[in-house]
Amino acid sequence: MRTQGPGSRGEDAAGEGGQVLPALQPGPHYLLPPIHEVIHSRRGATATLPCVLGASPPSYKVRWSKVEPGELRESPILITNGLHARGYGPLGGRARLRQGHRLDASLVLADVRLEDEGRYRCELINGVEDESAAIQ
Repeated sequence: MRTQGPGSRGEDAAGEGGQVLPALQPGPHYLLPPIHEVIHSRRGATATLPCVLGASPPSYKVRWSKVEPGELRESPILITNGLHARGYGPLGGRARLRQGHRLDASLVLADVRLEDEGRYRCELINGVEDESAAIQ
């Protein structure tokens, strides 16, 4: 049997009895790649970190977090189920969703501070295949 490894192209695999099984294809992608991966802002201004869904899965959550430098953890900022949002941690009080349209999950961060600099992650959690996009 041939298997598909990381970075390899999809290949067919022989199943029991020698029949050829098609390679597994990834499921639908709900998160669109960010237009800008680096966002610049000034202290005291409002910054918008883009995160847009290409389609709306039947049941999902969007989780925004800040990736802590030099650590293997992320600090949650905001979690939404599309109807309600809740802020967490020191950034949660200054964060909200832009909601420019039904599929917009972009994070708006008010009163930007020097310590806000860093890497942020928008993660779509739909219970089957999770997706994420990183913004700096």
